Amino acid sequence: MSEGSDKYNRGGLMAFMFSIVFVLAFFLYLVFIHPGVNLGEKWLILSLNPLNPRLPLRPST
Repeated sequence: MSEGSDKYNRGGLMAFMFSIVFVLAFFLYLVFIHPGVNLGEKWLILSLNPLNPRLPLRPST
């Protein structure tokens, strides 16, 4: 009942395998090699330390 040759889409299988390998390699590059994106945002971190000379203790009038 079994035949001597399999009947499957060899070109489709090769395209699928190439796409899987490409996507996995791309993800590994993004996770481990790429340095990331610098958006250049400036964050203002306010300290509640009263000894911080950059922050006034009360608003100046």
